[in-house]
Formats: sequence, C-alpha cells, structure tokens
Amino acid sequence: MVTVPLDYSAADGKTIEVAISRVASTDPAQRRGILLTNPGGPGGRGLGLPEILNAGMTPEVAAAYDVIGMDTRGLGKSTPIDCGVEQMTWMRSPGTTDEGWNESVALAREAADKCWDKYPDYLPHINTQNIARDLDVIRGALDQEKASYFGWSYGTYLGATYAQMFPDRIDRVVLDSAPDPKKYGYEMFPGHGPGQREGYRRFLAVGSRTQLHLCTRIDARRGSSPHREADLGRCHHSDSYR
Repeated sequence: MVTVPLDYSAADGKTIEVAISRVASTDPAQRRGILLTNPGGPGGRGLGLPEILNAGMTPEVAAAYDVIGMDTRGLGKSTPIDCGVEQMTWMRSPGTTDEGWNESVALAREAADKCWDKYPDYLPHINTQNIARDLDVIRGALDQEKASYFGWSYGTYLGATYAQMFPDRIDRVVLDSAPDPKKYGYEMFPGHGPGQREGYRRFLAVGSRTQLHLCTRIDARRGSSPHREADLGRCHHSDSYR
C-alpha cells in the first residue's frame, strides 16, 4: 500500500491508500527502472496486470523493468468506493425510444445520487489528474528518479496526462489503442460507430463462411446422430448470417 493525499490541494489533510503490485526485474544487473501500468476502463483493476505483461515480454524487457500495477484510487484493494449500484448505463445504449432514453437517464441519476450521498467527500477527488499524481507518489515511494509507463485504452489517457503533468519524471512511454484526448468521454462514442459497423459486417461474413463449412461437414457424415437433425436445422438458416 502507498499512502496518498485524498485532496492534493490539502496535502497535509486526509489520506487514502493505493494498492500496488510488482513483478521484479529478472536481472538486476540489467535493470533500467520501473514500468508503471494501467489496463484501462476507466475502473479496470490493475494489480494483476504486471504478471500478465511479464509473461509476454522478451527476456531483455523482462530484465529491464520492475513492472508495477495498481488499483487506482477508489477501486479494489485501494481505499474503495462501493456505491451499492447493481446496474450501470455507461456502455448501454438507451435505444431509439423515449422510454428507453428515460430509463437510461433514471438509472444514471440513481447511480450518481447513491454514490454522492455515500461519498460526498471522496468522489470529487476521483479523477484522472489525481490518479496521475498518485502515479508520481508511487514513483517516489519506490525511490525512482524517473518512471516508464505502459497503458491501453483509458490507460493511454492516464499515461498522456501523467507525462504532461510530470514531463521531467517520464522515461519511456507506450500508449496502446489510444482515444483522442480532446474527445475523451461521451464525445468519443459517436466516432466508434463506423468502425464498429464495419467490424460487425466482417464478423457476420466470417460467421457465414464458418456456418457453410460446418454444414458441409455435417452433410458428409455417415450414419445418424441425435444432434444431426438439429444441426441441419440450423444449416437451413445459414443465409441469416450473410
């Protein structure tokens, strides 16, 4: 655990805990420094990420870095926020009707009200800038002059923020699958549409070819099977995949 200020504008005030993990360099003689990481989300738990990344690293990279993971403030094993919300709307489309829209707004408002009523002093300090400050506290706690960083999705937004806020403390940075920082948040979702539609079209095309191959194999069987009739029944609808 690393202790950080809840409110960085009142650094001598209330504190919270941020949980971190580490996979050590495989060769201290070749060690370059630490690699801070974030798996995205926002809200993705990151304590297990160093082990995942380390498993795919080349021997040279694994020797060069202690890989550091963290549950960001408010999350997981860090000082947590639990609003008791069982249904969220962040990635959920309201559909095309007024009824669906009103339901989505009501769910979002309910979630926000529950959280605010329970954590009025904590929620205002859960933001990307403060998480970036937490990263720098972790760097200092590990006695490192500089830190490298790896993140994907939201983790790229966090990494870019950290590099902008602390440019003299950054070594190497890898940002994978980065959204446009100027549009991060709700503004970026409409831009997903064309790419998602094309991806869905390609998925259906692959599904259609796979279904055709499966049906050819079923027709080539000898003898009967309790599943054969059902399998062939699905084959009759293969045009729906195109």
